[in-house]
Amino acid sequence: MLPHMHMRGREAKYTAFYPDGSEELILHVPDWDFDWQEIYWYGEPKVLPKGTRLRIDMWFDNSPEEAERWGFNADRDVVFGPMSTDEMLMGFISCVYSDGEPPRRQGRGRATETAGGE
Repeated sequence: MLPHMHMRGREAKYTAFYPDGSEELILHVPDWDFDWQEIYWYGEPKVLPKGTRLRIDMWFDNSPEEAERWGFNADRDVVFGPMSTDEMLMGFISCVYSDGEPPRRQGRGRATETAGGE
């Protein structure tokens, strides 16, 4: 798993919601740091049963103190973009399907296809 944000990023959580109704925090980076972006690996593969839903939550800090620390303008509107002074939230996950085939997607599709309120 690789949480990715830019200068304003502060915390990341990956949560698994299992088909039986239980949930498990599978990654928590409580003090995420732009200068220390890390890939997190389990020592043994994490098995998630079919029907498990994953949610990734990330938090940002646009306070004047963080702006001074990182050198960004806290008064500037922040948009998604590739520059470190822009912001983004990407939660990467590497996985292997036990039968070699990814499940068929159901629902509206990827979030990028529904951007803009479609």
